[in-house]
Amino acid sequence: GLEKYVMTKLYSRAFASVPEEVKHDEELSEKMALIQQFIRPENLDIQPNFQNETSWL
Repeated sequence: GLEKYVMTKLYSRAFASVPEEVKHDEELSEKMALIQQFIRPENLDIQPNFQNETSWL
């Protein structure tokens, strides 16, 4: 209701990103993509019942 309406109007101001943050986010995403190529859940000793491969992509 009201909260959703207010947040749709204020979202860009409340969660605005500055250019430095955008660049940092892109760099972090690139590093994470590289790591995901060779680190698997079993490398982190994660129990098989908690290994959901779709969440690791």
